Order: sequence, then structure tokens, then C-alpha cells
Amino acid sequence: MWDALDDICDRERKSVNEISTLAAQTQRDGGFTSALRVFILNYYRASEANFGDGKLSN
Repeated sequence: MWDALDDICDRERKSVNEISTLAAQTQRDGGFTSALRVFILNYYRASEANFGDGKLSN
């Protein structure tokens, strides 16, 4: 999970704190670790759906 978080931070050029805050804001139910896992899963799903461009936003 932590390697995936580091990868997302690199891809998005954001700090762990910025990505963690975003994850916490997007998940309403459950604890922080759960929110982070769901965020990571959704990130890679969205990345794949966008033909593997590797970023959530352009």
C-alpha cells in the first residue's frame, strides 16, 4: 500500500500529505486507512480507464 501511495505521489507530483488529505476528503465511511486503500484502488482503476496515462488529471 505504501509503495502504491509513493507511486501516486510521484505521478501526481504531490506530497504524501496532499494525497492523504485528498483520500480522506473523498471517503466518508470508515477510517483513514480504509479511505487510503479505496483511494489507491480507485486511482489505478481510473488510470487504467484513461488508457494508462498514469494521472488522474491532465
